[in-house]
Amino acid sequence: MSPSSSGDAPNTDIAQRIFAEQVRELHNQRLTTIPSSLVTALAIAVIVNQHVSTPAIVQWLGVLLTAQLLTAISVFAYRRAAPPQNQARRWAHVQGVNTALTGTAWGSLVLLIWPQDELYRLLLLLLLAGISAVAAVGAASLKRAALGILVPIWSLALLRLSRESAPFYQALSWLVLLFLFVMTA
Repeated sequence: MSPSSSGDAPNTDIAQRIFAEQVRELHNQRLTTIPSSLVTALAIAVIVNQHVSTPAIVQWLGVLLTAQLLTAISVFAYRRAAPPQNQARRWAHVQGVNTALTGTAWGSLVLLIWPQDELYRLLLLLLLAGISAVAAVGAASLKRAALGILVPIWSLALLRLSRESAPFYQALSWLVLLFLFVMTA
């Protein structure tokens, strides 16, 4: 028996157990972020209510609520299944899709709700920064899950900012692009 073959099995088993634990922690964290996401979404709706059309707010809330509901369903399915560690990759993939949907829902905020008042625009961008920080911590057990939230949020923000002609928004576009580059490197 060669040294490499005798050493691979224990290392692989440990790596598999660590990954399974990371997936379990991701599911636990995702469930805890749902209430704060819903409260934040309602606060945003109240804050921008006088500056954006009600149908746009309702549309965005619908997108976000759908993403949160899918997250809750998948977390409860994971808990009910209590999967063995050899199924961790499958459940990581499911939660990866959910984090991308959640990131897209949050990122759609600046596409669906973009007030004329620049102060409210900046407030929305600051809220996205805060949401990104909380989401990154909540998905920190797996980097790709954290990126699954951050990349859609800031890609959609970049899309919105790059459509603005004012130099201030163009500068913000470059900063967001730099942030995306650093986060994904």
